[in-house]
Amino acid sequence: MAADIGSDLKRALLGRAVSMLGNGMQSIALPLMFLKLTDSLSASGTLFAFMQCPAVLLAPWLGLKLESLNKKHCMVALDIAQAGLHGLLLILVLNHAELWLMASLLAVSAVLSQAFNISTSVLLSELSNEANRQRMNGLKGIVDNGVALTAPLLGTLVYTGLGFEAIVLLNIVSFGLSGLMECFIKLEEKPADIQQRDRNYRELIPFFMKKPFVLRLFLITGCLNLFFAPHEEIFYPAVLIKNYHYSETAYGLANLLFVAGMLLTSFILYRFNKGLFSLKTNLLLNSALLGCVGFSSLIGISPAIYFVIFMMVMIISGSLTSMINIPLISYFQNEVDAAIQSRFFALQSFTSSCLIPLGIFLAGQLSEISSGGFVMGMFNCCILILVYLLMRGYNIENNQR
Repeated sequence: MAADIGSDLKRALLGRAVSMLGNGMQSIALPLMFLKLTDSLSASGTLFAFMQCPAVLLAPWLGLKLESLNKKHCMVALDIAQAGLHGLLLILVLNHAELWLMASLLAVSAVLSQAFNISTSVLLSELSNEANRQRMNGLKGIVDNGVALTAPLLGTLVYTGLGFEAIVLLNIVSFGLSGLMECFIKLEEKPADIQQRDRNYRELIPFFMKKPFVLRLFLITGCLNLFFAPHEEIFYPAVLIKNYHYSETAYGLANLLFVAGMLLTSFILYRFNKGLFSLKTNLLLNSALLGCVGFSSLIGISPAIYFVIFMMVMIISGSLTSMINIPLISYFQNEVDAAIQSRFFALQSFTSSCLIPLGIFLAGQLSEISSGGFVMGMFNCCILILVYLLMRGYNIENNQR
């Protein structure tokens, strides 16, 4: 019998979903608005970099500051702050304020979102236990991927029909509803002596020495961010559009099937609380499949046959990605001490925020020199080698050799 998921966990996930829906709609509308106002891709890119940099740089500091606080109170306060901030943004948009001023408010909003994500990761761990944690993360995957499917469509429809003002107004409502739902979560207060103790990142060193497999998995997540992130932005367009000259519709279908695969497997893990293969096997299978797809684009396979193969691999890869991400986050929540979880997840967020753009940049540069399919194959070969070396001799079930 699968372990039950309590009502407090469901409230936390529902509040997260409502908040994410508003953010997702805004994320799809922002590039359209920036491009309309600046008529320059370069200027839009600069604005986005300006908006995201503070959130990336402040992630480690946020992890320290949030650790001693009640995560439920943090999430409610952050949602209220976001609603107020977007109220100011709505006033600026209606009054056609300077773009740099709106971007500055959105940069503050990105910092609040970073703090919200760290708080959510720890709160979900505090509300769950080892028996139901994988089911909880499966439900979280259903929520996240469901929002990923619906938010871009809704955001595009609202923006084209009613304008960016409507997107901001819906975001105010979503943050307000999210904060209201989180108010009903029951969470025990931490003792004052635990809340007030000094904290620093040096405490992670003895923890990693005590649990070396957690460190290895932490390094693997960094490798995945570096080598897997470029697939959607660089490799898939390079193979489908540049090599095989498919339309942008094929690229959109590939992304849709990938998310559908993730959504399906999230439901399976939520329903049955287990996957088919071990984490190591899923990592190796996923990289082997994507590497073969990349290399096979170089050998002149018929466009029709390659299209069918590629779309099938997208569903399988999405499924394997959920079977990697959900057990991985569940393992971290089980193994990382509660006293350092905020710092751990903040450090993980910081490294991913640094390595993802680095991976995309390297992939773009290398794909200009060589074929995108070849670089895609080589990146996945790197993942295969690193996973084999870092997970050799370890078992995720008991953290022992």
